[in-house]
Amino acid sequence: MRVEEVTVDWVTQALQQRYPGVEVTRMEHGRFVAGTGSKLQLKLSYNAEGERLGLPPSMFLKGGLDWHSVAFKASYQAEAIFFEAWRPRIEANLPRGYFAAHNDDQGLVLMEDLTLRACRFTSFSGAPLTADIAEKVLKLQARIHAALWEDPALPSLRSLGERVDHKFTDLLLEPAHYARCLKERRGSTIPAAFHDEKRTMAALKANWALVDTGPQTFCHGDPHIGNMFFDPDGAPGYLDFQAYVRCTALHDVNYMIVGSLEPSERRAHERDLLALYLAELRALGVPDPWDPDEAWGRYRRHTIHGLTWFTVPPEMQPIEVVEAHGLRFGEAAGDYDLAGLLGV
Repeated sequence: MRVEEVTVDWVTQALQQRYPGVEVTRMEHGRFVAGTGSKLQLKLSYNAEGERLGLPPSMFLKGGLDWHSVAFKASYQAEAIFFEAWRPRIEANLPRGYFAAHNDDQGLVLMEDLTLRACRFTSFSGAPLTADIAEKVLKLQARIHAALWEDPALPSLRSLGERVDHKFTDLLLEPAHYARCLKERRGSTIPAAFHDEKRTMAALKANWALVDTGPQTFCHGDPHIGNMFFDPDGAPGYLDFQAYVRCTALHDVNYMIVGSLEPSERRAHERDLLALYLAELRALGVPDPWDPDEAWGRYRRHTIHGLTWFTVPPEMQPIEVVEAHGLRFGEAAGDYDLAGLLGV
């Protein structure tokens, strides 16, 4: 649970679970990146077996290594389970894992140091993507979704409602906090229908009931700009698998398009982007899950999840990021008549 406990012996024992015979002969702690999940860079040297296997000269340990460790332990546990059970089944541009384990108090992962392949990380400033980059990200999402489409193991995962209800809604929809956010710039595009937090809660519940119907798959759950990286050739990848859920795939699609594109760019391209995503699913062997009209309706209804971005407190995300997402999702909710779509 502490950085000081990350020793040569500990890392050796961790790696030996997957790579018997490997020993770490030298280790140096590198960068420490605080966040919902803390990340500690480890610079490593190995014995001959580690060299033979081509283990990398650095990797990151991620988990509960600071004050977040109690409040967010379920997130650390979830990410460890992802690297144990789900990551090996997904052929997509995601970080490689070298060790993952969890217990009742903690979840830890030794994962790829993406700087070794000169990846570029998107600025977590709310800066938008363009439609052509969104196309590449949607193809990545399709690969993730297609890999586990209607998989028999999916019932073991939380649904979207199970992940979000109470844990976040009690905080984000607290009446005084909600009213205060509406008066700030981040709430300036929220349609009047959602100025009542009780109505917003009813809309969330209406969407949760919808997403539990129809084909289910593994969804990243939180595919915003800050959880993306890009290889030197421009190929996108996803990070941070702490919030994944069993859901309809259009949750991820809506969250990325609406949250990542400026409203004018979204309006001009979103129907084409949705069609591209569905075509990519078909190319990956997934039968048509929805006709175009149903897909468009479901896609728009998912906007209610991202709408709550405007209430995220600055302790969780920088205010410029909260504002950017609040403005984009608020405009989309107005464009779509979201309250009418969800029957609230």
